[in-house]
Amino acid sequence: MSTLLGRPETNERLANLLSGLSVSYDNPDAAHPLDGHRAPDLRLSDGETLLRRLRIDRFLLLDFTPSEEFAALGSPAVQVASAEPWSGPAAALIRPDGYIARAWTVADVDQARAALTDWVSA
Repeated sequence: MSTLLGRPETNERLANLLSGLSVSYDNPDAAHPLDGHRAPDLRLSDGETLLRRLRIDRFLLLDFTPSEEFAALGSPAVQVASAEPWSGPAAALIRPDGYIARAWTVADVDQARAALTDWVSA
């Protein structure tokens, strides 16, 4: 056991298990493979990071599009932030606890608006 605990990757895995950071939530109707997983601490366009921007009273909608197509979806319950490109999604809705509620590969504002209605009003 002491040999295992001497390995950094073992310590990281144990820390993630004990802290709950390795938890992911099943989403049977998930449209994207990232749905239900913890969001990485991505860099936002203004230099801030995702984890620093999270608030307990609102969702964070990350807009990865160069033209900030999701900017109009902000509300008191949803903060929209432009983020540096991430491989795959055009946008991602981050729950207040740091998990990805929904992610979209295509910049579809109508789908995002529908998801916001489902998540924010629930």
